[in-house]
Amino acid sequence: MQIPNKSGLLTSLLLISALIFSLALAELGLRVTDFSYYWSLARYPDPITGWSAKPGTTGWQRLEGDAYVEINGDGWRDVVHTIKPEPGIFRIAFIGDSFTEAVQIPLEQSYWRLLEGMLPNCPTPGVQKKIEILGFAVSGYSTAQEMLVLENKVWKYQPDLIVLAFFSGNDLIENSQVLGGDAMRPVFTLEGGELKQNMNFLQSAEYQTTKSWLGRVKWSLITNSRLVQAITLAMHRLQIASKVAKHDETAISNIKDEPGVDVRVYSPPTTKEWQSSWKTTEAILERMHLEVAEHQAKFLVITLTTGAQVHPNQAFREQFKKQLNIPNLFYADERIRQIGNRVGFPVLNLAKDFQQFATNTGIWLHGFKNSGKGVGHWNQNGHRLAAERIASYLCNNSELFVK
Repeated sequence: MQIPNKSGLLTSLLLISALIFSLALAELGLRVTDFSYYWSLARYPDPITGWSAKPGTTGWQRLEGDAYVEINGDGWRDVVHTIKPEPGIFRIAFIGDSFTEAVQIPLEQSYWRLLEGMLPNCPTPGVQKKIEILGFAVSGYSTAQEMLVLENKVWKYQPDLIVLAFFSGNDLIENSQVLGGDAMRPVFTLEGGELKQNMNFLQSAEYQTTKSWLGRVKWSLITNSRLVQAITLAMHRLQIASKVAKHDETAISNIKDEPGVDVRVYSPPTTKEWQSSWKTTEAILERMHLEVAEHQAKFLVITLTTGAQVHPNQAFREQFKKQLNIPNLFYADERIRQIGNRVGFPVLNLAKDFQQFATNTGIWLHGFKNSGKGVGHWNQNGHRLAAERIASYLCNNSELFVK
């Protein structure tokens, strides 16, 4: 019988002990420095919308911008609201994706939180003075998911005006079962002119993570271990590093990829997949409009901006259009407006106004120091300008405040 090598066994135990001690020390160090990573916590399975953040989730988001994110008790990045509005309050519900959730900046600097403080100063007669704005936005949501939010999660708050923030950069591909590319996202297809929901997301591997003991252990580690969150952050940084490295905000010699934007949104659809996505998107918007009307509320769609649309350098934009062989960068914005005109809901397009502002001032409206100028989400400048333009629009359209 072979006698175990006591020296080798002792060495192994020492190495294992050292590893455990190092991991524990790293975990302690991350906690002492208040490290956390919100994106590792943001996609908890949701049977209606595919995913959402769990109520009470908190964490730092420093992948793009810098903000401490807190999810309220009802599962939204927002302050706490009572279910029933106070007497005399006019409630506005903003529904959207990452531009509206705005985890890149402190909540109070987001455009819709700023807007709440601006509207009471509106001099136009008929505009409500007691305004309460509620945020119903989750990063990565498609228009279809936002429709599900409206139908299933918004009405208990009794809003008077529904504002849908539409981001053409990726909403169209996300509304397509073929183009979207996220197994956890619920999608709709048009069958005989009717929207039919595909429920396959419920069987996706990511959705099922909380259903097995292994998945629950994994989620528990992600939720409770700052070290695991740090590893997740490192992986995400590696994934986006190449995209950011390719982007040069001053280059005008060739088209640079903008993370989160598909350049095909700048042109009329040429494939069956894109034509189908546009038709589905139109049907979703029409269904939302009817849903709002049934609840005797008002409906407004706001189209947001991409980095290329509002690049301060006109030469960059001209070269961008030339290489895409397009007359302008506003095809999607104008088409959404046309849909609104046909269906019967108002549309506020921000891109042209933002472009003029950026050209005149040279101010960047997208991007952060840690993610690159001109790409990604609105920075504080973009949110401030959006709040001002939306406030001006609402002040000049007091019919939206008629209950």
